Amino acid sequence: MERIVLGFAKDEVQQKLQRMLGGSGYEIVAGCHSGAELIRTVRHRGDCIVIMGFKLPDATAEEIMEDLPEGCPMISLIRPDQQTLIANGDIVSMPLPVNHVQLISTIDMLTGRVRKKKKPKPERSEEDQ
Repeated sequence: MERIVLGFAKDEVQQKLQRMLGGSGYEIVAGCHSGAELIRTVRHRGDCIVIMGFKLPDATAEEIMEDLPEGCPMISLIRPDQQTLIANGDIVSMPLPVNHVQLISTIDMLTGRVRKKKKPKPERSEEDQ
């Protein structure tokens, strides 16, 4: 499951996330502007991760989550003052502004993906130097 569906009313937000996730190994398969469009897209595409805001013009993240296929992970990027408004424990909420590294780590966690960490070069001893 390495495909992502974005759900944001504004194109600028979707473009920013596409740039942020570029090169991460995840494919953004669609950018949706309404809850109905997002639900149709996920059902048609199959296994996807949904990344959206608190709500779209026609539905909130919780309402959309109820209509998504079971096991479909969702990340909701929301203002800190809205975090208490999401009661569904299946939705991972992240406060805005979103940090690139934290977002990738959260997506990796949801997919079970393990990224290899670069091993630091061993330091040479004084004798070797």
